[in-house]
Amino acid sequence: MVPTAALACLLLPPSLFADEVLQVRIVATRAPIRQAAALTAPVVATADNGQVFDVIEKAGEWYLVQLPSGAKGYLHQSVVEEVTEAVAPSVIPPAIILTSLVVFAGQEKGLFIRLNYYAGFSEQTKSAATWEENLYYENAAYTIDYRFKNGSSFDLSLGYNFSKTLGMEMGVDISSKNIGADYNVSIPHPILSNRPRTAQGSSGYKLTENVAFINLLLRTPEISKIGFELFGGPAYFLANCEVIKEIQINDPYPHNAITLGAVSEKIKKNVLGFNAGASMNFHLSKNIGLFVSSKYFSANADIKPSSNIPGINVSLGGFKAGGGLEIVF
Repeated sequence: MVPTAALACLLLPPSLFADEVLQVRIVATRAPIRQAAALTAPVVATADNGQVFDVIEKAGEWYLVQLPSGAKGYLHQSVVEEVTEAVAPSVIPPAIILTSLVVFAGQEKGLFIRLNYYAGFSEQTKSAATWEENLYYENAAYTIDYRFKNGSSFDLSLGYNFSKTLGMEMGVDISSKNIGADYNVSIPHPILSNRPRTAQGSSGYKLTENVAFINLLLRTPEISKIGFELFGGPAYFLANCEVIKEIQINDPYPHNAITLGAVSEKIKKNVLGFNAGASMNFHLSKNIGLFVSSKYFSANADIKPSSNIPGINVSLGGFKAGGGLEIVF
């Protein structure tokens, strides 16, 4: 991404006093004028043999010259010679000036790919299902407490920069969470009245969340290759939640105690939510960058087993923090 100063220099007038500055003359048949003092830097314009340019600064093997368009560029010493007498600077043809402007402005836009890793930092969320049923002419009571633990996620996104400060991305976030389920049962005695037996059990399950999102990106101008970004937009959740379908009760004679087991099933639910966050970006080069980011996903899903066990409301997403790699094309 080209710094703001690079565009501002397009507005500077060319030198008015040819005899007050160092000048160079093109000695090659055709010479490239580059954006930076490097042979691999983009070419912003070209010049023909004999053209003369005012020198702003000499740095090693390179001359920083003023173009008639107002822009600046670098010429290598191998394609020029210093001018000892005062010569009026050459005028670059309008087509070459236009090429220079397009190169400077075009780098404000472009495609990018991001690969991120996030760790979940939201507090554990809980949900409970309670119900009763008539058994042996008394009430049997059941409770299932679910605990949704933090998990990690990966996301991959493809985006486009409309300008230095505005962009858009779309991507997918894939995450997995562990679920702890504690169940408690109070069962009447089949022979003796008012003599309930109680038992507890626990099981572990999984919740997977695949999220498709579209974000609007708002950026600050970069300072020393560091920039900040705010983003947000809708998110579509494809959740797959494993819950208890049936509590199995083993009640052997003489019915003094009971033992429990659980049968689970996976429930799929698709819901619409949102996501928002902020990041700090550092560009290692024009095309490669690193960033640290925090984001918040939010949606709610009603998960109902296929049996008579009541459903639960599950909070999807949560707060995440992590970082990743950005590749700009």
